[in-house]
Amino acid sequence: MSETRILVADDSEEGRVGILRLLETVDAGYDIRLAANGRAALQAVTDDQPHVLIAATFLRPGPAGIELCARIRRAPRLKYMGVALLAPDLRSKARALALSGGADLVLVPHEVRRTLPLKLPGLVECAYERKGERLRRGEILMCPEIRRAWVGDRVLDLSPVLLRALQGLLSDPGGFQTFH
Repeated sequence: MSETRILVADDSEEGRVGILRLLETVDAGYDIRLAANGRAALQAVTDDQPHVLIAATFLRPGPAGIELCARIRRAPRLKYMGVALLAPDLRSKARALALSGGADLVLVPHEVRRTLPLKLPGLVECAYERKGERLRRGEILMCPEIRRAWVGDRVLDLSPVLLRALQGLLSDPGGFQTFH
């Protein structure tokens, strides 16, 4: 794999620097760039095409994280990108909008320190797989770390039970029986 590029976009300097410091502790050799607002993030996404975008759901000025995610998913040369959005809280409308808009991961502030380092390698791996392969009809790409699968152009969020069943099916297709 080439050097993994990660863009962190947050209009709060404290938020950007906090995530930067957290990612530096992971020490995975990531090339981490920072964007101070939505306009700068959009420019960096377009110019640098990072593998992963970590963005606040609300960015001022310019497009918010949710809008950046939607633009990424619509752009053929960018839609491989892993997207993690930071929502204000678990019950917020922003969280639901982010997931429905194609975000791979939505975190709330109290989850970031614990969860982002664990989930980031899965996001990176998914971005590389999406970028390297186009899914043909009937093919499945699954990222267990974020409990998400792609079937053709469809994105599926998987419950833990469905994830285990799909993993079992993919590892041993003959192990499942069908009944008529």
